[in-house]
Amino acid sequence: MESIQFFVRGMNCNRCKKNVENNLSRLPDIQNVKVELDKDLVTMTGNDIDLQKVKYVVESIGYRYEEIQK
Repeated sequence: MESIQFFVRGMNCNRCKKNVENNLSRLPDIQNVKVELDKDLVTMTGNDIDLQKVKYVVESIGYRYEEIQK
């Protein structure tokens, strides 16, 4: 199982948080999605996570996906 983190910009309330969590959790092979609203940070765990699909889901519901720069 892998764990990834990324930012989702544009969330400003608990409803936004739940919207992101619910939509991302519908992706195949995703075990857990946690949004830290105060940091715009999303942590996902799962198997074979497709980041292009993750980005598509985030942007299709009106938010901006942003990778964490290492």
